[in-house]
Amino acid sequence: MMGGVFGEPPGRMAPKEGGGGEIIVPNVFEFNRAFMDAGFSCSHRLAWHAGALPVAECSLFWGGSEKLVFLPLRPDPLWVEDVQEAMGYRRLEVFHPPSRLAGLCSAAQTERLREVLDAGWKPAKLLPWGAGGELYSLADFLGEENFPLGGEVTPRERFFEALNLDSKAGFRLAASFPGSGIRMPEGFVMPTLGDALGLLPRFVERGGGVLKANHGAGGTSVVLFPAGRGFSPEAAKRAMEARCRWDPFWLQSPVIIEELIGSGEAVPAVTADFFSGEGGSSRLVGAGRMRIAAGTRYCGLLGGRGALSGEVLAEIEKAGEQISRILAGRGVRGWFNADFVSGDGGTLYVTEVNVRRSCATHGFDAARFLYGEGWAGEIALLVNERLTFTGGKPDYPSLRRGFSAYNKKGRDRGVWAIPASVNGGLRQKTPRISFLLFAPGAGDLPGEEKILAAHLERETGKRCASPPLPHRTLGP
Repeated sequence: MMGGVFGEPPGRMAPKEGGGGEIIVPNVFEFNRAFMDAGFSCSHRLAWHAGALPVAECSLFWGGSEKLVFLPLRPDPLWVEDVQEAMGYRRLEVFHPPSRLAGLCSAAQTERLREVLDAGWKPAKLLPWGAGGELYSLADFLGEENFPLGGEVTPRERFFEALNLDSKAGFRLAASFPGSGIRMPEGFVMPTLGDALGLLPRFVERGGGVLKANHGAGGTSVVLFPAGRGFSPEAAKRAMEARCRWDPFWLQSPVIIEELIGSGEAVPAVTADFFSGEGGSSRLVGAGRMRIAAGTRYCGLLGGRGALSGEVLAEIEKAGEQISRILAGRGVRGWFNADFVSGDGGTLYVTEVNVRRSCATHGFDAARFLYGEGWAGEIALLVNERLTFTGGKPDYPSLRRGFSAYNKKGRDRGVWAIPASVNGGLRQKTPRISFLLFAPGAGDLPGEEKILAAHLERETGKRCASPPLPHRTLGP
């Protein structure tokens, strides 16, 4: 039955017939691991692996109606059933590889996968988080003639070019030639963190500076130094030395320093997913205002109807076309994500490009599946990646009751929500979940999130807190 305990999303379009199916492999940790050198201890790697679990779980919402999803952590089967019924997927089979030692792509190469394919189901696509050596090996296992990766990720002969462009320095240097059309904050690629710290006082004097490790994810390896806050070079050095102890990416070379656009923590930030096709063509999949905690930490977004003005969306699409041409010139194609900040005059600056799917992909794909390619003109989307709980860890049945009660009472308001990640986040030191919330317009989202939180607190008996919300609309 479509809808199930969460009910049917209001105003959804009829599910499309046909189109083939997908094998989904959210190789998030494997992708990040490619950038980890000898400076990463076992505890560092385990922390990154734990952080990737909730992101991987969200891949249940990638793609279309028929899919086999490989997850690094065994999910709650009731949650998987609820997702399938609520979204209206015709087939959603989740497989947890038995080996925790092998990477997800390697662990997926099992007889179980062959049994599924030999049983007559013929999925048409292989959807990964990003390119990687183990992913190419999985393509060989499946028979790349049946699952051509060129449409989703960079061809294997251009793999190292893609890795370079995924780094902050790599893309900055690639986009720095005259006529690229890419507007980025003024900055420099420095050999070491010490060199970047040496330039930091000059940037702070001029309005603020930003230090960026060459690699990292979710804003964890970015530090802001706004002007006018009693800046001390010695204190900055001590703070960065402390960071190096838990984030070895800062010890790698190079390190980027750039100007701080706007007024620091209040600067509007946007993230957007694109698909780069043959010849550098670009298609905008979705865009939204980022939810930022602690100055730089990505925690979700507000997108869709009313979140971004038409002028801003046009500027984002233009930037996507320019970025896609740069990628295509180096033989790189497939999914990519770009982050932007808005200056005081409303000018958008590209701050980072990732040649892979993003933490926002599941929200955009869910919206596309429910409301079509033009979803952003039909519905508003809120993605909360970090709804935290205090007073203990809630169980899934109580969360389920909370979402169900909210959806039933919100039907007349045209709102609907669904948990997007449960198991991986609840294993964290501070238990958390992620969820998607749909509403008629962006202006409805902040209030609806509070109503949903009240339902969850009532059913779980725990207090919950959400990351900060951005302004509802960006642009004139």
